[in-house]
Amino acid sequence: MVFISGYSIQAQRYTPINYLGIGVEATSYRLDIDDLTVDSNLGYKFVLETRGQIRDDFDFIYSLGVYNHNFSTRELLTNQEIEFSQLGAELNFLFAWKIAQSNHFSIELGPSLLFNGDYKLKDESAFENSQIGSLSNTITVSEFQKNNPFNVNGVIGFSTGVTHFRLMAHYHYGFLNNLSGQDNLGNDLEGKARFYTFGLRFYF
Repeated sequence: MVFISGYSIQAQRYTPINYLGIGVEATSYRLDIDDLTVDSNLGYKFVLETRGQIRDDFDFIYSLGVYNHNFSTRELLTNQEIEFSQLGAELNFLFAWKIAQSNHFSIELGPSLLFNGDYKLKDESAFENSQIGSLSNTITVSEFQKNNPFNVNGVIGFSTGVTHFRLMAHYHYGFLNNLSGQDNLGNDLEGKARFYTFGLRFYF
């Protein structure tokens, strides 16, 4: 009888999750590059996700997200703001550690693959021939716009909520050079991208 009661308690604790989710996130994009200040503007990301339980205290998350990052920098001589956007897709493969085996809060981390488009000018006619950077490291906008189409990110963050609804915040750090253009001296540009995402999920 004791064995049956103990088994019953354990069975009640095992609540497998295997759900399909959809979500939306706000993004805040950063680019670390010498002699150039990049200011983040609000972007967005749409996500299709599956979340499946692999142990009592671990879930596995697979998601496909389509994002539109927005950011700006300054024209070198006039100091005018130049706005850019970037479309891309991200595949996440995350492990979620459920604190105290609870479905209400989890710490999530893992790798992701990014497929980037080039940086797009929001006002191409006004800034396509502009110069950015510094006097010692001048970059044409057309060269700055060139991106490597592929990157590998590390992702860490958390989510909280209930079975069919969660809030999450994640930090994404790019390990590879995000740029493929050159400065005016013919040196290859180097810049690593990182961004924050804050959003919600609905699971079915």
